[in-house]
Order: sequence, then structure tokens, then C-alpha cells
Amino acid sequence: MGVDQLVNRLRDEFGVSIAGADLLLNNPQEQLMTDVLENAYIGHGVIDGVDCEHIAARGQEVDWQLWVGIGPPSHSYS
Repeated sequence: MGVDQLVNRLRDEFGVSIAGADLLLNNPQEQLMTDVLENAYIGHGVIDGVDCEHIAARGQEVDWQLWVGIGPPSHSYS
């Protein structure tokens, strides 16, 4: 079973909602943009010393924001 199938099964069959699960799907943009009424590029920001781009979207039932780090990764996870 792939990640997409697991996330959908947890939602549909078991009623489990996992925060951020949409970002793990094969095509996260398709899922995130479903039902979006408006979106905007907010601008540049800094989170924990990391330069980021800030994007926000408003939907029928869900509003969300995304911060994307600029440049090479600042942390190593090995």
C-alpha cells in the first residue's frame, strides 16, 4: 500500500485526520488546491533563522499557510 492509499484509507474508512498528510501525497498541489477560493504570496519571512517564502490560501472549510525555505538545507538529518 502506498502513502496515498494509506492516507485516503485512514480518512475514509477510519475517520482519522492527520495534520499535514496532504504534503506527503504524490501530488500534494492537487490535493491542497482543491476547494481553494483564493491564494496569495505573502512575502519573505524568517523562521528560526531560516529565510522563507510565505504562501497562504483560503478555502471553503480550510485555510492554510506554507513557509518554504530558501536556499540549501540548513540542517542535516543523518
